[in-house]
Amino acid sequence: MARDFFCERLVLTSDGGVREVDLAYPVMCVFGLIDTGKTTLVDCIQYALGLPVAWREVPGKLLQTVTLFVGIEGMRIGLRRSLVGDTRSIELPDGASGQVEEILDVHTRKGSNRRIAGEVLLDLLGLAEMSRASVGGSALGSRGAADVRVASVGQSRGGAAMAAEGSPRAWSSSGG
Repeated sequence: MARDFFCERLVLTSDGGVREVDLAYPVMCVFGLIDTGKTTLVDCIQYALGLPVAWREVPGKLLQTVTLFVGIEGMRIGLRRSLVGDTRSIELPDGASGQVEEILDVHTRKGSNRRIAGEVLLDLLGLAEMSRASVGGSALGSRGAADVRVASVGQSRGGAAMAAEGSPRAWSSSGG
């Protein structure tokens, strides 16, 4: 049985400090001028989940880590991924202390005994059969955790409206 999944908070660390984005709203609208970071915000969420991202700019020059806190049926899970260190793994930090509880691999790696991030998320979502049915691809398998993906759902005066399908959270983007 599939479980509820939603993004609660995004934490971005850089040389300039820490920025937090509160995502815990039924509907979230992100809008702004071109090149103000709307697409980067969505890319950071995808990156933290272990999904492939085609960055418009190299974020390692600005960002060090991306941490996404998600809620799955009352559980709060943090997913922290580096942009400057080991980009092939995702840390699961403890919500209270920030200490790393487990390190997951983004993709299967020879000689590694770590669990795969996408398989862990699918299992937590009650969709483990999806990870067994998919072959390779991203850390979330060929379909993704609960089919979370970003899709253009409309056109506004300033740009495209964006929503996360399969998630009770949504956000909008005007421009790129």
